Amino acid sequence: MNERENKSLTPLAPDFGRELLRRELDRRLESNPRYSLRAFARALRMSPGELSEVMNGKRPLSPRSAQRIAEALSLSPHEERQLLAQTLRPGVAAPLKAPPSLDLDEDQFRLVSDWACFAILNLLDAERVRWQAHYIAERFQLDVARASSAMARLVRLKLVEVKDGIATAFRPKGDEIVAAPQVVASAAIRRYHRDLLMKGLEAIESQAPTERELGGVGFAVAQEDLPDLKKMLQQFQDELLSFVDRRAKRRRRLGQQLEVYQLEMILFRLSQPKRGGSNGKT
Repeated sequence: MNERENKSLTPLAPDFGRELLRRELDRRLESNPRYSLRAFARALRMSPGELSEVMNGKRPLSPRSAQRIAEALSLSPHEERQLLAQTLRPGVAAPLKAPPSLDLDEDQFRLVSDWACFAILNLLDAERVRWQAHYIAERFQLDVARASSAMARLVRLKLVEVKDGIATAFRPKGDEIVAAPQVVASAAIRRYHRDLLMKGLEAIESQAPTERELGGVGFAVAQEDLPDLKKMLQQFQDELLSFVDRRAKRRRRLGQQLEVYQLEMILFRLSQPKRGGSNGKT
């Protein structure tokens, strides 16, 4: 974590956005004394006049400009929430939202329930992909027949468009992610997650600790609290998607290489329920 990010992990101050901009401008001026406010505004996709007025406290920061600043400066979820909070009415929370989703129904999902299909869609966000089975197979250590089958199903469902041999993900609204249906009773969905968990087990042995993260926690919880716990986990996933989506777009603009990762979570019960529902008290 850099110095700028460390400083931001403080209680929300009325001038948080202004101070954030000043610190970032000072940092850039230290690297390049000829750097100008106009260049800073261009990097933030703001007008020089608006940026000057915001930094001088003459104009409040708009939600749209706050989002642009968060993306341009690659703010952490905590920093982005602080920045957005200053554009809202007092007492109104500023949740981070994941990119909009293109939800599949169960029938559609069955056709693309192979984890490779979703991995290919993520690869399209990482790089310019030439639609060739041998290349997809190499990237994900698949046999060519399986890669070809996954590619054909994605095109069949119109989740991928191919033009002049180059594939792009179909996104009617511009930035949707394809989401699996949240139906735990579906055999296809259970198999999809089970296969990815197996890939995770393989990664424990084959990937260096610098390339992965391994952890878990055990705790006691009442059945009545599980819905709230699940909401917290979903919120975490939404914030993570918001963060990595913004960072990935910036990295691609800079021409940096991206790789496809998978975060697979499972919350499950370890203990067996007591017979008769007794709580152990006598």
